[in-house]
Amino acid sequence: MEHPVYNSITRPTLVIRKSQALQNIAKVLDKTTSRGILCRPHFKTHQSVEVGNWYRSAGITAITVSSLEMAEKFARDGWRDIIIAFPYNPREAAAIDALARKVQLGILVESTESALHLSQHTTSPINVWIKIDTGYHRTGIFWDNFEAITAVANVLNDSPHLGLTGLLAHAGHTYSVDSPSEVSEIHQASLARLEKINEILSNEGYTSLKISLGDTPTASLVEDLGVFDEFRPGNYIFYDLMQEAIGSCSEQEISLGIACPIVAKHPERREVVIYGGAVHLSKDFLPDGQSSSFGRIAFPSSDGWTQSLQHTKLMRLSQEHGIIKTSSTLFPQFSIGGLVLVLPVHSCLAANLLGGHIKIID
Repeated sequence: MEHPVYNSITRPTLVIRKSQALQNIAKVLDKTTSRGILCRPHFKTHQSVEVGNWYRSAGITAITVSSLEMAEKFARDGWRDIIIAFPYNPREAAAIDALARKVQLGILVESTESALHLSQHTTSPINVWIKIDTGYHRTGIFWDNFEAITAVANVLNDSPHLGLTGLLAHAGHTYSVDSPSEVSEIHQASLARLEKINEILSNEGYTSLKISLGDTPTASLVEDLGVFDEFRPGNYIFYDLMQEAIGSCSEQEISLGIACPIVAKHPERREVVIYGGAVHLSKDFLPDGQSSSFGRIAFPSSDGWTQSLQHTKLMRLSQEHGIIKTSSTLFPQFSIGGLVLVLPVHSCLAANLLGGHIKIID
């Protein structure tokens, strides 16, 4: 029997199992609170005001976002302690200055040029963090370039209204390993590198700096987080197949599925066509034997969805189409006009693409 929420779904739609999402929130919050670490979850995962209120009800007061636009959205909803975890964009200086007059705003810099521009083009107090690359190699000053890090700190120190709040890193390379021990090693190395920078800056007179870290594999798999100030995981509220592959969660802990209408069937190929393609799910995939999987498939149920189907996967995507390959035994259970649930490879991208179409199962 399907939950009544499915009756009104006509197009690809995010379906969130609220009870599981709340459990996921509580698990990480308990871990950080017990260690005296501020939990500052990353809201880019859900980008939803309603979902954001679930964190607020749990006691969360500080958040992370990935864009100025997202910061403005959550500021309008009453959030007052926000870090934009993306390098400072000089073209947004005026809007950043305006938002900083309303909230306690954190901005990331990773060069003397950015720090100087921020100082010259804003007048409001801003919490400035130096973005550090602890090994992910996406962005940030590499951790052992102490001269460059100190130079940025000096520019901020010379500003009449800015100062250095702390050091911020994202150990995103935890997503590319497949064992808890490797995740722990990356986290411990990242923390040690930030602590080394902190020690060097302290000797230069920069004391009481904060350290901010955060990623979902660490949040899920590392029990001994160590001692630092802020933790910023995001994906853990929903999880996904990528996190399951790492070992961060079980399939049962995935709280987000994408409901997609069935629009065609091809018995000769045991293929089912759904309304749900790359523009809804992204093209993230996981290796699956000799081919790839763009998601697992389940059927709607009274409490969300069933366990994923055996010998069935989302094997191909185009812009609007999704092609499911299944077994001859299961093929008759797919009905044109019915729905399937896709368990996503990457929930953050699916939530971004379908943020205007959400159904919640309490």
